[in-house]
Amino acid sequence: MRQYPQLEIDLSLLQSNARAVISRCNAAGICVCGVIKGADGLPEIARALRAAGAAELGTSRLEQVAKCRAAGVDGPWLLIRTPGLTELPDVLLNGPAPEQGAPHILNASFMGVRGEVLLHALEEKEIYVSTGSACSAHKKGRNRILNAMGVIGDRQEGAIRFSFCPFNTIEEMDVVAEEISTIIAMLRRFKRR
Repeated sequence: MRQYPQLEIDLSLLQSNARAVISRCNAAGICVCGVIKGADGLPEIARALRAAGAAELGTSRLEQVAKCRAAGVDGPWLLIRTPGLTELPDVLLNGPAPEQGAPHILNASFMGVRGEVLLHALEEKEIYVSTGSACSAHKKGRNRILNAMGVIGDRQEGAIRFSFCPFNTIEEMDVVAEEISTIIAMLRRFKRR
């Protein structure tokens, strides 16, 4: 028995229609990106668009890229928007839950990226943050406060502290999140092995 609502996709028809559109675009010097977001990033859809000649595949969701890669669908990939901070893989909040901690301080670890490198990349965008914790300013070596919180090793190495004031706006925070998303994606591509 079928459950409704249900969407049936004829992959051969999708591929045929996509091939016709892509052919016309290519004749006009336009490269086509096959966007898979609306189809929940299904690898079958991605394969059909790639077989039809899409130059790249696009989505706004990192998990859809991962799902397609795991199914053997190659890129290149185009992110059609910058992922939000909470969508980035390996971003960990340090300390108590935000509603239980100090409302003007946020400490997060960006795994695979050294905090000091991220700090300088953000400074270039005129976004000023700190590494470690407030009690560790100008001290070298491991951070005793983060150690006491159980934040050690690579997690401590990637820790950044954001301090807010009453004059910060939601729009400023959105800009910071977008810049961090872009910078983290770039820095992780160059991670030392």
